[in-house]
Amino acid sequence: MRALKSPRLVITALLAGITCAAFAANIGPDDRQISFTGAAGTDNSDAVTPAVAFDSLNQRYLLVWSADETDGDFHIYGQLLTGAAGASIGPSFLISSSGPADTDHRQPAVAFSPAHSQYLVIWSSDAANPGAYEIVGQVINPDGQLVGPTNRYSDMGSIDTDPAFDAVTPDLAFHPFLNEFVVVWAADDDPGALSDGRFEVYGQLVDGSTGAELGANDFRITYSLADDKGNDVLEPSVAVHPSSDRWFVAFEGDLGDDGVHDPEIWMYGCSADTPDASAANLSNMGGSLFDGISARNPDLAWVPSSGELICVWDADASGLSFQGIYGQRLLPDGTLVGGMISFQAAGATPSNVLREAIEPTIVIDPVTDEWFVAWRGDLNDGLPHFDHEIWARRFNDVGVAIGAAALALSNMDPSLGPVAGAGAPAVAVNSIHGYKMIAWSGDTDITPDDEHEIFVQGWADNGVTPVGETPAAIGFELHGAAPNPFNPSTTIAFNLPLAEPVTLKIYDPSGRLVRTLLNNDPGLAGRNEVTWNGRDRGGRNAASGVYLYRLETPSNRATGRMTLMK
Repeated sequence: MRALKSPRLVITALLAGITCAAFAANIGPDDRQISFTGAAGTDNSDAVTPAVAFDSLNQRYLLVWSADETDGDFHIYGQLLTGAAGASIGPSFLISSSGPADTDHRQPAVAFSPAHSQYLVIWSSDAANPGAYEIVGQVINPDGQLVGPTNRYSDMGSIDTDPAFDAVTPDLAFHPFLNEFVVVWAADDDPGALSDGRFEVYGQLVDGSTGAELGANDFRITYSLADDKGNDVLEPSVAVHPSSDRWFVAFEGDLGDDGVHDPEIWMYGCSADTPDASAANLSNMGGSLFDGISARNPDLAWVPSSGELICVWDADASGLSFQGIYGQRLLPDGTLVGGMISFQAAGATPSNVLREAIEPTIVIDPVTDEWFVAWRGDLNDGLPHFDHEIWARRFNDVGVAIGAAALALSNMDPSLGPVAGAGAPAVAVNSIHGYKMIAWSGDTDITPDDEHEIFVQGWADNGVTPVGETPAAIGFELHGAAPNPFNPSTTIAFNLPLAEPVTLKIYDPSGRLVRTLLNNDPGLAGRNEVTWNGRDRGGRNAASGVYLYRLETPSNRATGRMTLMK
């Protein structure tokens, strides 16, 4: 259980109705510091913008971030973490090449390919031509070893060395149907009517094994209206349709022509490297596309159980400068499902301790189908703004909140000072057990002002006992299926406290029995493993999709979820 270890959290708990039970889901050390950037006690080196991905084959995470160690230039670093409590596996390591003096590597993103057992890390870099930022990527093995050269994905500007044209804020996802990574970014380019400072969203398909470019080069996804810098399209976020070639990108975009960036949240669908002809508007804050109220920082996720997409963003819905977290469900064709959801409203009210909520991120729990939404929030505690911590809430698969209040994940500033805080949250979900690993860039009250490092917190909110956190005595535990997703076979592992009969059956989502793997078969005390070859009880290949498996003994039962992808 996470203790209320400071006056600040006591105050927060009383205002928000949070009890000690709300913190019972913490795994591992509280607010564990991962990066140690520059000389101790200095404020001229920082670690920022973390990103994290889960390796379902080896049950570990890769955490990446951008940091300025000693020379004023930012580089990309990585750290492997265990799949439960997030303990470090070996030391941190450098991912980006140095490049010439005064060049930078920033804004990393990371995804894992279970088909190739490799990560791809991408970022924005001006190492090739100082001042001209492009998107590059590096393949990394599960043990942290870099594979092959750093590949370049964007080519912005007709003159390659022109610093006027940049590619920034990349995102990516592994697409199991295509067996490729989908990479997107925002950039200003110079063909046709485009000009310096006019940003649109571009994409590139990438080989899941080598990291090389595939398909159309730098295909343009968005087309805003007038050629005006105020109409920028920025901050893309990508999600994939796992059983077709479709994928989706959400972004903040301004269709006005007033030269002021007042964006709404939009989404395009794409088939392989061909974008759709039109975008769906998701936010429409204030009821008008030209009302001066902005929606920003979208994050997009695919919900396997419903076949829907969910997008979250932050916005000032009232025009009073209080940002809150909002969301929208939608179908793959862009049709909105239900109304806009208010995940965390903002403003000072007796029932709401968050004056500002920004920078949301969302993951889907594969065990429970719940949504886990995290964000950066500013407390309404009478102190100046920017006194932020990382918060989260759980929601069911249609967006109904679970629990009465937001959960405080970080605790950067026990002293109640106005400077220290946390931001840029990133979350990955352990697809075997549903654990979450939350990372952020934080400035504690015990370091000099504005010295930011990377912190992590493990979280288990679905009642599954964390792997590696069990008592010494062996108990009943369903470890899950690995790999997951899988093709053509997967292995289901479980622990038994004593030798006893075991039944293990596979069902489709409608409850139809697909295959019986064990039927009161003798199980051994300790770890047991059973492999499913993806065939039904008639010996036929099962169709792609989500399957449930139920493990039963005379004294215990447990259920898990896995996905067969072809």
